[in-house]
Amino acid sequence: MKSSPKEVLLILAFILSSIFFLVPNKTYAIITFVSSTNAVGASITPAAHNVGDLIVIYAYRYSNATPATLSTGYTNILGGGNANVSVRAAWVIATTTGGSSAWANATGMMALVYRGAAGIGAATSSAALSGTTCMYPSISASSSVQTSWIVRLATRASMDSLLQTNLPNSMTLRNANASSTAPFQIAVDTNGPMLATEATSTVSCGSANSAYVTDSFELVQKVARRMRIFQGYRMKIIDGRIKLYQS
Repeated sequence: MKSSPKEVLLILAFILSSIFFLVPNKTYAIITFVSSTNAVGASITPAAHNVGDLIVIYAYRYSNATPATLSTGYTNILGGGNANVSVRAAWVIATTTGGSSAWANATGMMALVYRGAAGIGAATSSAALSGTTCMYPSISASSSVQTSWIVRLATRASMDSLLQTNLPNSMTLRNANASSTAPFQIAVDTNGPMLATEATSTVSCGSANSAYVTDSFELVQKVARRMRIFQGYRMKIIDGRIKLYQS
């Protein structure tokens, strides 16, 4: 049965009013740690992940102050060091579920995968230091909404197992990368939302003559905006008449 002009006008009025009353809802995704892996050399294949996951690469270079070259498609977070060891941290949102990346001049690296993260917020670095204590710098969240995680990374120019056991601010160890010919490297995170500021943390570590670099950065959560019709009204046509009802 063909709708009458009046019914058509009512349908158009309902559609326009529905659009007018569409209200955005802001919801935050939950960040979760997915996987990690490490490699010695200048390329790495991240462990299992999905399209849309955030991948962090932490590459180090032994006996050179110039960090490894940023791989194509990645966004730089931090980079620096001294003649003993230099590092580069960078991130990308995965567009595939596999594949490797090349980091020219890297001695070794780690790959960390997180889900529910939109990108990187605040970031800080200790520069290149040495001594029997290792310092992770403080970092403040980029948003007043305390939903971010903090990731902390450390690289030492020589083997240092104490870095693996003496973790900053009781964080969770995600990966440790070591070989007889490469520096020692660890990655930790808060395993949950951070406070407004993550304080400086100093831990006992190894040789006083071995240089180290520590970095900290913020994982920012994804924000999803969903639209809803005000008060949940819906439309039905019953016996040729338009009825509005609440769902």
